[in-house]
Amino acid sequence: MAQPEPDYKGRLDNLAQDLESFMDDVDEESEDESSARAEYLSFLRQITEVVHEAQATNSPDLHDLVKQADGILNQGIKFGYGDEERGNYGLYGESCIPSFAHRDDVAPLLQEQYKESEARTSVMKFLKSFFLLKSNF
Repeated sequence: MAQPEPDYKGRLDNLAQDLESFMDDVDEESEDESSARAEYLSFLRQITEVVHEAQATNSPDLHDLVKQADGILNQGIKFGYGDEERGNYGLYGESCIPSFAHRDDVAPLLQEQYKESEARTSVMKFLKSFFLLKSNF
């Protein structure tokens, strides 16, 4: 007898509710910001893990699950960075949200190819050529 399909959609629904509750309850002025950040990242990691599992089992609902996870993650990321116009700077308003979707065995974290000085030189060369091109029009 075949095993029933895991309830990935239900897991994502539950994670979406839990993340929503967390976002409603977290105090951005909290004294323990590192704990709030850790819990927040845990939600994002769990959401991506559901998609990884669905992909690994060749779930027939993978496309819908990816769309569902995308919506939840977008909402979560917006919360993480906050809404500056409303005076809400989020948990990471002044910095970057650390990677939460990589897995060393499947999708490793990409490493920078350039040193900071090399990147700065490349950007400067690009800007110089861009402005030279614009001045010719």
